[in-house]
Amino acid sequence: MEATPKPIEPGGEMGLGAKLANVFFSPAATFESVARRPGWDWLVPVLLILVLGVAGAFVIAPKIDVDDAVRIQMERMEKAQPGMSGADRERIEETSRKSMTAFTQGPLRFVGPVVGVVPVFLVPLFYLGVSAAWGKAGRYLAILGGYAWVQMVQVLKGILMLAIGSTRDSIGIEEIEGLVKSNLGAFLDPGTASRPLFALASSVDVFEIWAVVLGSIALSKTTRLSPKGAAATVAGLWIVWILVRTGLAAVGSAFGG
Repeated sequence: MEATPKPIEPGGEMGLGAKLANVFFSPAATFESVARRPGWDWLVPVLLILVLGVAGAFVIAPKIDVDDAVRIQMERMEKAQPGMSGADRERIEETSRKSMTAFTQGPLRFVGPVVGVVPVFLVPLFYLGVSAAWGKAGRYLAILGGYAWVQMVQVLKGILMLAIGSTRDSIGIEEIEGLVKSNLGAFLDPGTASRPLFALASSVDVFEIWAVVLGSIALSKTTRLSPKGAAATVAGLWIVWILVRTGLAAVGSAFGG
């Protein structure tokens, strides 16, 4: 059966229920509605991201294998510093274990979900600046609303990740990004693949590509950028993020982090 997008009621814009469905099945119409009247219902996907993040902190984070994470960290450190003394090794191992425990079982595990919603407000500022530089600026609230609704793609991935993680008794630190087999990194062996390659492969994700496509449509509807200009802006930012992430992985690998 084919999903039928919910129509816009005569004389009105899309309501919350219509946007929740149409952002997947009729994105152009959804973002046109957001551009005309952003409203405040874009807070719904933002809250869903936050709720899923908190749920993950309760369900998934405590299942991360701390011993395995510390072992991997120590192997990297010993490879980078082969002359490490026994005392230094014990001190670093103890520090790593305390840190991992705090981020998987302590209150620090809730920092990630909160920080995770910050880009929802920052990325639209970048888009606003780019569109303004070309003399095709839109309204920040409209751009923000469009970008927030694009995050429904990540909400969908989060639901799948939570469902899969809830069935596991233990999760290796290097398995987290591959719980949902939607990126190339999920099919690499993190023990043998280089860290930069693993970071690059993990970034090539079906959900990320889907978000880039939806984001391009959203930006073209909420600003006066052409579809090609919007696509170049969104894809360009995504590529820069991938390069930064890969570069940081290379630096971390070089210094044993």
